[in-house]
Amino acid sequence: TQWRRRRQRRRKSRGGGGGAAAVLADAELFVVMVQYQITVRTSDRPHADTTAKVFVVLHGTGGDDDSKGGNGHSKGNGKSKFPKSTGAILLLTTVDENKSPFRRGAQSIFVVEAPDVGTVTGVRIGHSGGVLGGRLADWSCASVAVTETVAGETAAFPCNQWISEKLKDGAEEIA
Repeated sequence: TQWRRRRQRRRKSRGGGGGAAAVLADAELFVVMVQYQITVRTSDRPHADTTAKVFVVLHGTGGDDDSKGGNGHSKGNGKSKFPKSTGAILLLTTVDENKSPFRRGAQSIFVVEAPDVGTVTGVRIGHSGGVLGGRLADWSCASVAVTETVAGETAAFPCNQWISEKLKDGAEEIA
């Protein structure tokens, strides 16, 4: 019975487990999760590809649900808050699962679920380092495009940068 009560409390604090809104500690506050399509183009330069684990952090306008402008995400109760950034999202599996991501001159498309940040205003993209920190760790990113799939809003960000742990911290802010 003790375990059953703990499980019930956990379910209650999670909002029953499921749905588009994940309930946080305060029952009055929730975070809306949305689906993003992230398209990353690797430069067509020699040695531009990477085998490293690439991540993105999405930055947006954030704010109350009134700032969403009626795109269908807000609950209309004035209690919803949209974070200004998502935290690191690993880009692991492309839409075409048979295709290796981040190859020279290629486009890699990912579909991820993340907190709604409002209108996407910038992206931080980086990687964790590659095969034994060798040549395949350095990567030349040409551009990143982020589409919020329900509203269809797309934000495109040219990058044209080498992303390397040797040059910086292995990440680049692009806006």
